[in-house]
Amino acid sequence: MFFRNKSRLLAAILSTMTLVISACRVTESTLTPSSKNVDQMMDHSTMSLGPADAEYDLRFMDAMIPHHEGAVVMAKDVLAKSKRTEMQQLANNIIASQQTEIDQMKQWRKMWYGN
Repeated sequence: MFFRNKSRLLAAILSTMTLVISACRVTESTLTPSSKNVDQMMDHSTMSLGPADAEYDLRFMDAMIPHHEGAVVMAKDVLAKSKRTEMQQLANNIIASQQTEIDQMKQWRKMWYGN
């Protein structure tokens, strides 16, 4: 992944660190496949992007772009490894929708912030 500036790299690192810290909270009880346990593993309520200031939208996009890029990577892994038609279709849908959103955010970022 190529980062054009230090603030985008920092936002990506902070986003990744937050996800890693959240994942470290996994206990034996969270290993069963229920939506409640998935919610415990992925506690997005702690992923604050800071105050609603002039840079809020930039911080949001700088966190979401690598997040969406990660979803695309994971979906491509499903395409390579899963035999289930339903999972293949889901992965294709994720790739298409996430890539569209990545492209949109990159376009806005360049238009609004010049990079």
